Amino acid sequence: MDGSWAELLRLKEQYGERVSPLNLSRNFGQLGALFAGFNHPEGDAVICVSADLQDPISLMAKMVAYWRDATEIVVAYREGRNDGRSTQLFSRLAYGFARVSCPELPSGGFDYWLMSSRVCKLLCSFKGRHNFLQGYLLSVGFSKAFIPYVRERREYGKSGYTIGKKIKIVIDFLVDTLYLPIRIMSGIGVIVAMLSVVYSLFIVYARIVHRTPFSGWAPIMILLMAIGGTIMIMLGVIGEYL
Repeated sequence: MDGSWAELLRLKEQYGERVSPLNLSRNFGQLGALFAGFNHPEGDAVICVSADLQDPISLMAKMVAYWRDATEIVVAYREGRNDGRSTQLFSRLAYGFARVSCPELPSGGFDYWLMSSRVCKLLCSFKGRHNFLQGYLLSVGFSKAFIPYVRERREYGKSGYTIGKKIKIVIDFLVDTLYLPIRIMSGIGVIVAMLSVVYSLFIVYARIVHRTPFSGWAPIMILLMAIGGTIMIMLGVIGEYL
């Protein structure tokens, strides 16, 4: 324990109803914690910001000003970042993949935004195991504004995002937003099936001129290639339906 809950209770005691902390029964991850908060809004707008102090709190006033001018989604996106090179590289790759299905997503990505209460309610209606939260937010169709900033280097504590967790995020992006893997599977199935037909003709010719390794080899090979190509095509079709 890092004392966060005790500090939140102290703030609640100091500010009363203006502070409403939520204590989860266990660690459900960042996404689970965010949705727990999104499902308990008490105001007209919600601001999501990381607690590592890398995102400038001073931008909140500008975000609220946009919201008061009837902008329902205000995104503060990372125009640059002072993190390590490996973190910057991984971020470019991850959001590069995500932008294939969500071109509106800023190239540097974002984790800092304001949304109206009705946008928050709509966001909570999205269900699924692999959730691309930023993509959902940009897809709901309400008025948007974008504010660039440079993400500062983390001065306190250590990030809980290990390489494994970061890779999982990229996989979630792909699973939740891209149909490309399914299309690749379908394409490979079609190619394999076509090559099977062509190669089967060579096998038939080899059987006619008695150049097969042993008796029964030709039908076995033709059957294996036909079944393999058919299975690949069927998996692609099943994936498209799902």
